[in-house]
This record gives sequence, C-alpha cells and structure tokens, in this order.
Amino acid sequence: MKIENTDYNIIQESGPQPVGGAAASRAEAAHAADSDSRSADSVNISSTSQQINSLRDLVNAAPDIRQDRVDSIKADVQSGSYVVSSRQIADKIIAGD
Repeated sequence: MKIENTDYNIIQESGPQPVGGAAASRAEAAHAADSDSRSADSVNISSTSQQINSLRDLVNAAPDIRQDRVDSIKADVQSGSYVVSSRQIADKIIAGD
C-alpha cells in the first residue's frame, strides 16, 4: 500500500496543537474574566466609618484607670480625711448606680 497524500507533514511542522478547541477557549475566557473582576474589586470606607475608627483608637489609647483620681482618694484615705457616708452608699446600691 502506498500513501500518496503527504499532508501529515504539514501537521508535524506546525508543532503540538492544543486539545479541547472551543472548550479550552471558553475556559481561558472565563479565567481572563475572573482575573479582570478580581482586579476591579475595591473597598471604599465612608468618612463616618473613618471617624468611628479614629474615635475607637482614641478610646483604646485612654487608660482604664484614672490614676490621678486614685492617687487623690488614696491620699485622703491615708490622711484620714476621706469620709464615706453610709447613707449615700445605701442610696447608690438601691438606685443601681
């Protein structure tokens, strides 16, 4: 048997061909669209949110204990000039303050 058609040489000269045809093209297009949508994502923080974050930072930076007030009361207790009214304490307990 003799093969006279030598078109197979053209296929060999062009190198390897991608497999999948239209399906591969659709997958590549979907991947490209995915990449484009990821690069277009953005986050916008409103000015109100930025103010809230700034205020939160200020509150977090403030000390939990007012050391000046603690020192003042401590000095009054040590000197004996700190007077506590049991009536005021009872009223505060009842009021729930």
